Amino acid sequence: MLWLLTYDDETLALAEAVDKYHVGVPPIQWLPWIPQLLTCLVRAEGRLILNLLSTVGRMFPQAVYFPIRTLYLTLKIEQRERFKTGELAQGESLECPESGKRSSSV
Repeated sequence: MLWLLTYDDETLALAEAVDKYHVGVPPIQWLPWIPQLLTCLVRAEGRLILNLLSTVGRMFPQAVYFPIRTLYLTLKIEQRERFKTGELAQGESLECPESGKRSSSV
């Protein structure tokens, strides 16, 4: 079902159907798909999936908290690595072309 959401159109008809009918599915049935639901949050249907995650989180708070924390820490590490590589690339561009050494203004 979550795979089908990737084929949703601009009107988000599939995501709206999930939002409308997810109440008919017991929250315990969504537990195995919490990581996939979290990745849906960054896509267009995120606003609608948030309702489903909130429903599951009210019944099973720890089951939602730990994947959110893991995702947060993973994204934080990735952002730190991107910052470091960007800083490294910027540092290389500050090198003096004739001597290969860093300029004294740094």
